[in-house]
Amino acid sequence: MMMTPKQDDCATNNKLISIMDNLIQEGHWDKSLFLKATEKEIRNLRDKLSQELVTKENARSEEEEKELRSIIPEGKQIVYVGLYQTDGLKLTQWENALEFLLASSTSKPIYTDETCVKDMLLKKGATYNNAYAAMLIDKDDIIPVPEKIVTDKFGHELLTLKEDALKVKNIRYFVHKTGCYILEKKRLIREKNS
Repeated sequence: MMMTPKQDDCATNNKLISIMDNLIQEGHWDKSLFLKATEKEIRNLRDKLSQELVTKENARSEEEEKELRSIIPEGKQIVYVGLYQTDGLKLTQWENALEFLLASSTSKPIYTDETCVKDMLLKKGATYNNAYAAMLIDKDDIIPVPEKIVTDKFGHELLTLKEDALKVKNIRYFVHKTGCYILEKKRLIREKNS
């Protein structure tokens, strides 16, 4: 079976992205300024190829995509989950760790208001190690707290969810110090306006 030029381009881009991911993860980029600059160029090229790949695979316009993300089905709710990653500068680390990070919702700060999670990140110092994910959950997965409202150390109200409430497939977008991303086929793709 012969591949179309579009499929061939996508396959080539996927291979290149995979090679760059390996380079970024295995390189010793902190050894010199030259290597740091080279790593930045590789990351930029990887982001560009990833964006191109998504553009080719998804014919939807940006407006349609945002409209789809803003639709919240009945019985669902958007929550904002604070995340921490020790090697947060590397987006590939976030890509690889998102599923694991979300698996234990009991240890993550979960907010109903995006301004609260943004404020929490700012007060923590807005480092590369901190980020958050906007996620769609079932309202039934929220565990009501009867007497005392649970808050984070900055006084923001937190939600308590059932154990398996957070699923990677329900990530609407991911926000990191470097920008806002969507998760496409387990890859973080920077939104054009971020």
